[in-house]
Amino acid sequence: MAFGTRTGGAASSTSYTAIGGTSSSSRRPTTAPQKKIKKEGAAWAQEGPDGFRSNWNGPAFGCHHTSQSRGVAILFRQTADTSAVTVRHSSATGRTLLVDFAFGGHSYTVASVYAPAVAAERPAYFMQELLPSLPADRSLLVGGDFNCIAGQHDMLDAAGQPGQRTQGYWTGLRHVETDFQLHDVWRDLNADGRASTHIATSGQSAARLDRWLISEHLRARVSAESQATGQVIGYPGDHLGVSLCLTAPRSTCSGAAA
Repeated sequence: MAFGTRTGGAASSTSYTAIGGTSSSSRRPTTAPQKKIKKEGAAWAQEGPDGFRSNWNGPAFGCHHTSQSRGVAILFRQTADTSAVTVRHSSATGRTLLVDFAFGGHSYTVASVYAPAVAAERPAYFMQELLPSLPADRSLLVGGDFNCIAGQHDMLDAAGQPGQRTQGYWTGLRHVETDFQLHDVWRDLNADGRASTHIATSGQSAARLDRWLISEHLRARVSAESQATGQVIGYPGDHLGVSLCLTAPRSTCSGAAA
């Protein structure tokens, strides 16, 4: 995911992009995607190996299960208009990373999430790891590879069968969304739409596994730009990136345009 500021018109905008599935050597971040990320202010990645910091010149945070398995990261551009950037939670499982920061006089917590691919493990992950790690008194931006969907409407093919993809949503992630009043940004703007961020290994289905969940009060700040929230190509990995752009009054966002 990427965070940055752009100035123009009556308001500034803050943009984010989620990048998933960078675990294998052929999918590790390279120069090209880094140049793309640097147009923003920070980046979040899931399913990535350790060692990403060596190619990044700004504040970088990550956690991983082993040097080559699982792993999530949050990287801030050196010139990002953020302050008080600190790690709130870094899981030993390599699946959850939370970073606090201040922006425009407000307090935020961002989370990079990589939920288990094994369906039976997802409810416990959401209820026992992700839910208790989130703070109740800060604006939340939770993004990543959730590895589950709410139902058939989150699949690209209207005739597709969700199968085990729903396991862990209604018995786990849905409770996180409800307890913290988190909203699926893309679904908010596309009530009847279909999209996908990942194609199953079998090639038989495509689903929207990667998404942004934001606090209730941030919904009004989602940009009206056509690409404010959507799927993004051009990053390494077997998942599409997911963009999010939030607007803010010019007075709360200063600095050079990205």
